Amino acid sequence: MLFGVQIVSCIIIATILLHYFLNKKMDTFSNKIFSIYLAFSFSNLLFEFMTLWDLYHIDTIVKPAIDVTHLFFLATLVVAIFFFFLYLDAKARGQRRYSAMQYALRFIPMIVALCFVLFGDIAYYTESDGVYSYGPKTYSIYIAVVGYLTFSAIQIIRYRKSFRRQEILAFMLGIGVWGIIAVLQITHRVWLLSSLGLSFMTLLVYLSFENPREYNDYEIEGTFNQYALDTFLNELLQRKKCFYVVDITLRNTVFLKSTIGTSGINEILKDMADTLERELEVSVYHPKRYCITAILQTEKQKTKLMNTRFDFMHEEEGGIRLSPQYSIALLSCPEFADSKEDIHAMLEFAVTQIPEEQKSLYILGDEDIEKKKQSSVIEKVIQQAIDDRSFQVYYQPIYSGKDKQFVSAEALVRLKDPETDKFIPPDIFIPMAEKNGQISEVGNIVFENVCRFIRDNKPEQYGVKYIEVNLSGIQCVDQNLKNILMEYVEKYKLSPEVFNLEITETAAVNMEERLRYNMRVLRECGFKFAMDDFGTGYSNLAKMAKSDFELIKLDRSLIVPCFEKDKDGEAEVVLNSCIDMVLRLGGEIVAEGVETEEQNEYLLQRGVNYIQGYYHSRPLPEDQYLAFLKERSARG
Repeated sequence: MLFGVQIVSCIIIATILLHYFLNKKMDTFSNKIFSIYLAFSFSNLLFEFMTLWDLYHIDTIVKPAIDVTHLFFLATLVVAIFFFFLYLDAKARGQRRYSAMQYALRFIPMIVALCFVLFGDIAYYTESDGVYSYGPKTYSIYIAVVGYLTFSAIQIIRYRKSFRRQEILAFMLGIGVWGIIAVLQITHRVWLLSSLGLSFMTLLVYLSFENPREYNDYEIEGTFNQYALDTFLNELLQRKKCFYVVDITLRNTVFLKSTIGTSGINEILKDMADTLERELEVSVYHPKRYCITAILQTEKQKTKLMNTRFDFMHEEEGGIRLSPQYSIALLSCPEFADSKEDIHAMLEFAVTQIPEEQKSLYILGDEDIEKKKQSSVIEKVIQQAIDDRSFQVYYQPIYSGKDKQFVSAEALVRLKDPETDKFIPPDIFIPMAEKNGQISEVGNIVFENVCRFIRDNKPEQYGVKYIEVNLSGIQCVDQNLKNILMEYVEKYKLSPEVFNLEITETAAVNMEERLRYNMRVLRECGFKFAMDDFGTGYSNLAKMAKSDFELIKLDRSLIVPCFEKDKDGEAEVVLNSCIDMVLRLGGEIVAEGVETEEQNEYLLQRGVNYIQGYYHSRPLPEDQYLAFLKERSARG
């Protein structure tokens, strides 16, 4: 049918154009090339319609008009194929821009073909079996098309590691179809099939590479996803261009989720994204939960960001306004991060460095880079200690006022950096292990070390009734917790009764069903439990009583203010009230952080059962703890 192939091709290209330009597009080099390729492909289709019309009405149309139509048809075809090759080449080379020589080498075949199109001869065949054009103009196009398709296949093979398997298949299939069409076009010159090749290739490329669904984030409307961000970062880094990454992260997400839910949080993030896009004229990305990111490519954008005061509010029904807590970090690249992995790591690290209440812009600099390097070193030390099971356990003795002796101790994990031979503070490496998902392994190593210590040294002969071992929040809700602990207990032939498992107040108050279950089955085995850090999180005493902890450990933050010079009396009231309530609920109390004789005597007189702190002893390594027990036992 006359124009049948062209009509189908036009519908395909027009549909792709409509879908493509109605969706947000990334500002990548390959994306710009693809836009040009689409424009020339569509233009070529229009000129192909005109060329066919002219050929079928050659008797009524003057030759110069036919020549001009053919000129534009052939020129747009070779330019479209050229930009297809550039697009594939940009993808293969990781979005790197070209040098002048590289541009020249890629342009030469197209320029030569265009010269033939402009100055070469063309003739027309018109007989009953069909019409077509021939001559140097046409032949030069065949050569250019075959040349660029061959170059494309070579680049795919050369840079095959840059593509996914399905992408290679899509490209090779498209090139193969074009090759078949080229052969058919040469052998059956009355068939005009170039539009079919263009439309088929465009469809394959669009579905495999440029479909907006690959890049758009559908949780926060109007933003791009993690894959899009990484793609653009790779391009900027390949070009060695200076740019800035701005990251806004919500902080009080637990509160927000409990009050406005996930949909409300997404509305806040949408507002943040719209504000950034409007104020800074940038694309916005949603790479992970509770976070939006933008890339600034000019100093003007950076200056505007620094001078913009953001005030993100969320208004609920009834006029209730919530003010979300958030951090804004700015990272200069590649000055402080020269890979997408380093960029993500630095921005995630920045969240830990920005104070909770700070809403002003935080610019990462040399000090943060040094901290991040130290953090990376510590992470490696943690992993090495896990692999070697080389964590050390120190024991801090706990004194019983009733028994007048040290009846227990708390096992405390210690980590030494083998390079510096210095200990890394627990408040540094433990949060890192929790963040990196390593804390359960650390906890298991500590528990096994304690088991081995009890078996080998039999501290019960010196009056020690049990050892307190901390459980992390992740361990508390581990469905295999019972099996893990019992495996070690049975391995070292111990009784669970020689352990008191410490759970933080926060985990206890926000107790999940899994934690309740774990406590119940472990208690049935013989383990006992202590609530650690009581007083740091405004405990719900009813929940504490319901959980039935054998011990309640008063945090030193409740104790120290009562003995300061400028105390106002309120701290003492709070401390005494906590002690009285716990004792009335039938619990026993361990006072942590006791450092002076005054504190020791006061707490014992108030009914506190056990004392732990520097007043009696610092945490001690195994050999010193044993020596400590032997000495106190000898004194009687």
